[in-house]
Formats: sequence, structure tokens, C-alpha cells
Amino acid sequence: MKEEFKTFVRTKPELANYVMNKDYTWQQFYEIWDLYGEDHSVWNDYNKQEFIEENPTNNHANMNDLLDMAKNIDMNKVRGGINYAQKALGVLGDFVGKNNTITPSLTKTPGSYIPRPIYRHFED
Repeated sequence: MKEEFKTFVRTKPELANYVMNKDYTWQQFYEIWDLYGEDHSVWNDYNKQEFIEENPTNNHANMNDLLDMAKNIDMNKVRGGINYAQKALGVLGDFVGKNNTITPSLTKTPGSYIPRPIYRHFED
């Protein structure tokens, strides 16, 4: 039964527009489909022409909204947030660095390695 509903929805893509606009849910459409079937006149209320007209304007409006949001970004607040994050990472780095200095035998500097001579075996 679920597959039949999916097939029906594919024939009426305008239903997706109502779901995206949060006018209806897929559950509500499923219940209508289950009660009335595919061929009932109730589906005439959901017109394909509305879907075709509304969809391109919604995409255009969404792009304009996105551009307006980008224009309204306060760069000083963004910089302040980045500085705050850098300070927090610095404090965290200091904390991790202090824990590593407690056990100096485990941490070696890159220049502290002295290769063992080839002729010596295990501290002979």
C-alpha cells in the first residue's frame, strides 16, 4: 500500500510544494489518499498550475533572503567570535602542554636522538 501511495505522489509533484510550505504533511496526504483514493475530486484542490507558478518565485525569494542575510552580517561580531575561539583553543593548548611537561621523559625534543653505533649491542 505504501508503494502505491509513492507511485501516486510521483504523478502529483505539486503535493511536495504543500509539504515544503508546511501547509500539509505527508501523513495527511496519505490519509486523504487512503480515504478517497487516487481518482476522487478532492485532488482537484491541489492544482498543478499553482505548483508551477509558486516554485520558481520561491527559489528566487530564497536567494534574495540569503543575500539579505549576508548583507546584514556584522563582521565585528564575526571577528569577535573568531578571537574568542582562538583564545579558547590557546587555553586548551596551554592545558594540554602543561600535562605533557609533567612527564618529560616521554616527550623528547627532535634533536635529542643519538643513534647507537653499529658495533654496540644493547649497552655492551
